[in-house]
Amino acid sequence: MFEKFTDRARRVVVLAAEEARRLAHDHIGAEHLLVACLRESGEDTASPIGRLLTQVDLTPAAAIALIDLTPGSAKNAEIGHIPFDDEAKAALESSLREAIQMGAESIAPGHILLGVLRAASTTEGSRARIAIADLGISGALLRNYLGRREPGLASRTMKSIALAKLKASQGDSTHVRTEHLLWALLASDPELFDRVLEPLGVTRERLTAEVQRLVDPYPDPYPDPYPHPEPYPEPYPNPYPDPYPPPPYPDPYPPPPEPNAEPGE
Repeated sequence: MFEKFTDRARRVVVLAAEEARRLAHDHIGAEHLLVACLRESGEDTASPIGRLLTQVDLTPAAAIALIDLTPGSAKNAEIGHIPFDDEAKAALESSLREAIQMGAESIAPGHILLGVLRAASTTEGSRARIAIADLGISGALLRNYLGRREPGLASRTMKSIALAKLKASQGDSTHVRTEHLLWALLASDPELFDRVLEPLGVTRERLTAEVQRLVDPYPDPYPDPYPHPEPYPEPYPNPYPDPYPPPPYPDPYPPPPEPNAEPGE
């Protein structure tokens, strides 16, 4: 089964063993797997476990602090192999079933946590069950996060991001700011104004001018108060055109006839 574990899932097992040794316990239980899943997620709020904790307003450190595990007295916990207890074995077996049911090709930390939730729900006196109740986490919500893929970027969105970076670099900015993104959105999606802003009473001209003011770091300090239309008109047009232009005259020097041409042709 362990060959199906991702690198992060294997790290969960290692962290669970370390947690058991730290507490001088003579076995690895579901409660150690629970702590390991939380610790492995770290500050990765985009992971399924990270999103689950965000939903209940907890950080991994705060969640671990809520789990009350009493230190043991095992003398040989620091060395040698620490076995899994029955609840932990059931949790790992359930993680495989969870991954298969969700169509996953490998077992991730989220699947292990689902296995812990399932095993703890059927084990009397489970320390993991008490900890899960204190955390207020839900298996249904975690399954939702595990089954949901991160959304990709549409082509127009990628174009907007590229335009925002270009606009920022043109102004010697070291960061892409929100005004660059707004400028890029208006440039790459002309219909955005009609869909969102026009119903709010915002005029296109005013919005464009304001955004341009924000993104243009070096506006012309001395604009021409009397701009000329392009192209410039002729400076001295003739007010009296000739009413009788000369007729076209025949060419006084026509080309000679071809050598083989007959007269009159």
